[in-house]
Amino acid sequence: MTESLKELATSLVRRAEQVAEKKKFRGKPPTVDSVEQQVRGIVDKAGNPCKQWVKTTVEADDNGVPQLLYQVDHAAMDAFNVRHLGKNILFTDRDDWSSEDIVRAYRSQRHVEAAFREMKNPHFLSWEPQFHWTDQKIMVHAFYCILALTLANLTRRKLHLAGIELSTEAMLEQLTGIQEVVHVYPKGSTAKNCITLSELTSLQRQIITKLGLDDPGTRGMDKSCVVGG
Repeated sequence: MTESLKELATSLVRRAEQVAEKKKFRGKPPTVDSVEQQVRGIVDKAGNPCKQWVKTTVEADDNGVPQLLYQVDHAAMDAFNVRHLGKNILFTDRDDWSSEDIVRAYRSQRHVEAAFREMKNPHFLSWEPQFHWTDQKIMVHAFYCILALTLANLTRRKLHLAGIELSTEAMLEQLTGIQEVVHVYPKGSTAKNCITLSELTSLQRQIITKLGLDDPGTRGMDKSCVVGG
């Protein structure tokens, strides 16, 4: 509403400047009545309680061009906010919970909402494309999608408890960037079988450590040729 009033006031000021400079312009000149009608339309469109917060005045200047003055009654706005906004009443049968526990549980619903958003991610944990049509196949598809989402969030929680703050998508991007190759040489070769990793960033090294992932060479391989470990 205030933006519309600002645009109207600006256009009237521009009109007054044109009149003062005796410039010719097209169209019917505005009058006090026509401007007041425009203001009423803007304010009525905003509706209650917004129209109670704005005080407007329309007066003609020395050249007869109507000018709009308006101001926002911030005291009335604050009083409305205190009385009507920002209040939620929570009901629960968890009589043994403290008020803090109840509020924390209520606010934790954002994690559920975030999980639904993650299932729309086209790169990780996405529900679609489905490519199944029978009830049985759809149920299986739903199971492994939810399983993947659960494992991803449990992994993210473990990193969070270890002091590494990452979104689920950022965590999966880091894990995807860790590549492992098993080198198996033919009998008689002087080279030893080993595992190599792609070159790791410092963050990827922290993730491997905090998640307790196997270090190359701990699975019966010689780790002397590990790259990036």
